[in-house]
Amino acid sequence: MTIERRLIVGLGDITAVVFECVHCGVRVAINPDDLGTLAGKCPRCSYTWGLVEPVSNVPPTNLSRSFISDFTQALMKIRRLDPQTVGFRLLLEFKEPE
Repeated sequence: MTIERRLIVGLGDITAVVFECVHCGVRVAINPDDLGTLAGKCPRCSYTWGLVEPVSNVPPTNLSRSFISDFTQALMKIRRLDPQTVGFRLLLEFKEPE
């Protein structure tokens, strides 16, 4: 017999989006509604994160950085949607920590 447990949360339940610098390891937690204030570099070591460059200006090897910027912008907009207006709630499913 298999028992499975999951944690399901709505986008409104997200209290922070955490960015961890791959260069120095510092973590920056930002309220999802304030993601537009995220700087394009690490606050500790100034390593460039590339979050503010549009796709047209990003070399093909760095396209994923632009997509991260798109994701953060979309997350802010989606959180402002009224479920009654769009007809559904968008939820995120996470595996429960073991």
